[in-house]
Amino acid sequence: MSISRRTALGVLGTLAGWPFLVPGRARALPPVRIGVIGSGWLGGTVGRRWIEAGHEVMFSSRHPEELKPMARQLGSRASVGLPPAAAEFGTVL
Repeated sequence: MSISRRTALGVLGTLAGWPFLVPGRARALPPVRIGVIGSGWLGGTVGRRWIEAGHEVMFSSRHPEELKPMARQLGSRASVGLPPAAAEFGTVL
């Protein structure tokens, strides 16, 4: 299945709490569970924004122990694990 770039940006923007990216959608989605596979610069930044928008996020990498300080800083909606755990955790990956 293929989706347009505009649709993908709209979904990501709405999940991040930026409903203005989607014309005609002035409300954000209810909180969802998001698994982030690869939590470096990009995954960490986007995951942080999703937590700020009220979603639960599991950050994952091959070395999850390195992500624990970030998760502690982000609070109770952040957790860490290996990639398979993040895939099982998230409604969205």
